[in-house]
Amino acid sequence: MKILMTLLAISLYTQAFASPESDSGIQGKPYMEILQDLRSLKIKFPKLLKVQIYGKTKNNRPLVIAKISLKERFTKAILITGATHGNEYLNIADRLPKWFLSATKSNKSIQNYLLSGGAIFIVPIVNPDGYERRSRYNSNGKDLNRDFSILAANYKAFKQNETRMLTNYLESEMNKSKAKLQVSVDYHCCDGSLLYPWSYTKKKMNTLDLKRHIIIGELMKDIIDRRYKHGITGEVLGYFPKGTSKDYYYEKYKALSFTFEGKYGVEDRKFEEHTKWWTAILQVLQHPLFR
Repeated sequence: MKILMTLLAISLYTQAFASPESDSGIQGKPYMEILQDLRSLKIKFPKLLKVQIYGKTKNNRPLVIAKISLKERFTKAILITGATHGNEYLNIADRLPKWFLSATKSNKSIQNYLLSGGAIFIVPIVNPDGYERRSRYNSNGKDLNRDFSILAANYKAFKQNETRMLTNYLESEMNKSKAKLQVSVDYHCCDGSLLYPWSYTKKKMNTLDLKRHIIIGELMKDIIDRRYKHGITGEVLGYFPKGTSKDYYYEKYKALSFTFEGKYGVEDRKFEEHTKWWTAILQVLQHPLFR
């Protein structure tokens, strides 16, 4: 009986803390090991990779971004971020630096993007404190995907180190190079969808921007999973949050801006599909419709 009660307690604990609503169901490495992987890549690809600390969390963990480029000054950029909600880690964003770097010689789409002045910025873990605690929130108990200022919504934010320091760093990089942010993708869990602006309202983007987002959404369905949906947040999820990263990057940079919602417990197994999706995105960015 005692053993049975112990097993029941473990089962209840697992249900409470590993449900799709509270956790991605995908376990990652300790944060400092993820950073060590980036440092190892820096040694292996010194001409392609720059690893930069752009700030620190409340718990003094370094906030780190990887920049893949052939030149210090670039003309266009892509931003990929993961674990803005610390418990929605997918093991996708943190593996992409190695894939982009390793595939540079064989993947013509990556080659062409970098040779034509492109830079790829990747933040494997936006919310290290939350990630280490398997918590949605940072150490101040704040939802970082509600902490991006949106002028159109009259919403002032950037009260947290993680969002303020990231956007300040990116703005500085973009201004120095006078570059265009073309695409941003923030990896989340667990709906199985690709969301695009606007988040805070039923209002749609202009026709051309909406068409571009839909094309990327259809590529996602074709390559990653036909069962996944795409659309604005309110249509797909049924609510209208203010302060999301995709609204910010769309409003400020007119970037094609997305939240990717992976599936609970399995999205990490689709890494190859995600790399094919990124190859397709790089290809489509060459089309005149996206310039």
